[in-house]
Amino acid sequence: ALSTAGLVGLETADMVAFTTAQAAALSSAQLGAIGTAQIAVMETADLSVVNTSAIRGLTASQLTALTVAQVANLTTAQVSSLTTSQIGALGSTQITALTTAAVVSLSTAQMAGWGTAQLALMTTAQIAAMETADIVALSSSQVEAFTTAQLGAMSSDQISALFL
Repeated sequence: ALSTAGLVGLETADMVAFTTAQAAALSSAQLGAIGTAQIAVMETADLSVVNTSAIRGLTASQLTALTVAQVANLTTAQVSSLTTSQIGALGSTQITALTTAAVVSLSTAQMAGWGTAQLALMTTAQIAAMETADIVALSSSQVEAFTTAQLGAMSSDQISALFL
């Protein structure tokens, strides 16, 4: 078994050689100890088997280092297990890479934790999939961040929720 201290010294080549079984066994402390360069080269199959409690160990810098492919392959359970601050750390490429199912899996608190810039980056498919309860929980500044295209993608129920 790899120790947390041992993971700190991993090189990118070591991370590429990581097995799915090793990734599945990572704890949150171990995952948080891996460098951002190493996280960025982690195979999508390996990252997708990291358990939900371990995913909570990702730091803000590790999250922003994730590639589009890595984020797109996160499971809905992994995405929904992220803390509000982790959700808030997602950058533009990570937000647009989230699957529609992953966006739907976010809690109202997680959605409310996104900044206006992040909400403005959501795809129209992601916006159309938002639950009305999530829209109701948004602040007025968050609602104002929606683009014309995003507003156009909303259902009548979602539009009504903007005024609740």
